[in-house]
Amino acid sequence: MVRMQGSEAIGGQLHVTNYRLVFCSHFANRATGRFTIFLPVISGVRDTSWGIKRQIEVSTRTHQFTFVAWGSPR
Repeated sequence: MVRMQGSEAIGGQLHVTNYRLVFCSHFANRATGRFTIFLPVISGVRDTSWGIKRQIEVSTRTHQFTFVAWGSPR
C-alpha cells in the first residue's frame, strides 16, 4: 500500500483569471469547496509532469501546491 503522508487527492477544475488562480473541487469529493491563490502571492510555477500525468506545482512564500491538469497539452 502506498501512503501519501499529509496529502489527499481532490478532483476539480483549475481556472486562471486576471487576478487569481481558482481551484473548484468536484461535488463527489470528501472535501468540497473553492480555493483561491492571488497572482501577486505566487512566487513560482513549474511543470512537475511525469509520464502521461500532467502536474503543475505552484509555490508561494509559505506553501507549495500541486495540481494535476488532465487534458492539457504539454
